[in-house]
Amino acid sequence: MRKIFLLPVCLVCLISCEFEDPSRVETMAREITSLKQELEDCRKADPTAGEYLMHSVFFNWKEDISDEEKTTFETELQRLGQIEHVMNVEVGVPESTGDKRLRSDYDMVLYVTFKSKEELDAYQADPLHLEVKGKVGPMLAGAPFVYDFMVADN
Repeated sequence: MRKIFLLPVCLVCLISCEFEDPSRVETMAREITSLKQELEDCRKADPTAGEYLMHSVFFNWKEDISDEEKTTFETELQRLGQIEHVMNVEVGVPESTGDKRLRSDYDMVLYVTFKSKEELDAYQADPLHLEVKGKVGPMLAGAPFVYDFMVADN
């Protein structure tokens, strides 16, 4: 994955550097070509490598939840990032942006990314996930809303 990020950096360097040394430019051009080939080889080896599963969970708190409990709730959700197959965890509350279309039907949202449905399934059964559910569950007004979808990482 690191090499994929190096490609744009090399391109910027190639474009922005002074062209006083033609051999330096040629070396960078060869490196860019090599990185492009490696990226193409990775895509051929695993066509789903650029895809991931986004697990979205929307929560509503009980009416009488305290600020301290809200902080605990968020801290517990952040712990889910410690689970083996989790690529990333994002937790947030609605932000007032002035957009009239903004919906704030939920008090907090959790986004967790996985490489596959199988990894999501393993996460669902993970003891830490079950522990977090047990701790935050009593603070909920009802069952959370879940929305999962595949994302192509272009």
